[in-house]
Amino acid sequence: MKDQITPKAYNAEAMKALWQCADDIAVVLRSHFIIEQAALVKVEEIVPDLNRVMERPKLSHAISILRYFEVPEHFWRPLKELDKIRHKFAHEGIDVIGRSEVDSLLNAVRPEFRSRFGDGSIAIVKGGQEEHYSFDQAPVRELFSMIVSTLLVEVIALSCVIEISHSPFSTRRKISWTGIEM
Repeated sequence: MKDQITPKAYNAEAMKALWQCADDIAVVLRSHFIIEQAALVKVEEIVPDLNRVMERPKLSHAISILRYFEVPEHFWRPLKELDKIRHKFAHEGIDVIGRSEVDSLLNAVRPEFRSRFGDGSIAIVKGGQEEHYSFDQAPVRELFSMIVSTLLVEVIALSCVIEISHSPFSTRRKISWTGIEM
């Protein structure tokens, strides 16, 4: 996978290879790509025509914009951690999702989600067979994918309300954010 997807190889052929490959690098890059696209859609709610301002906005840009507009930390912090993990896989030669990547991502999500991931057992279905694991014993790739799926739901559920008030001397904007309630 590493030979086909490089930071500069952002094209249709490379994207096709990304979706056909099953190694851990592809899992991380696909996860990052999906979250990045969803986050950029949210950013475009408050910054229309973002693509006219930036040639190819990235997740790191979305995170900076969301932070600027005071999105709660429990939302942007896991996105930043996922971006760091993608960087390690794309640039530092990491090619296997390890427990450290799962733990760093899990430590970045909001505590309510963390407690749900860490309690009880996890059922994973492979080849039609259901297997149960404790959180500590579950395969890390599947844990990583579960956490990323939760992040995707968080990104999709994020809503922005912009209130604009006018006075004779100024225009004020108040931005508030809502998401998944726990």
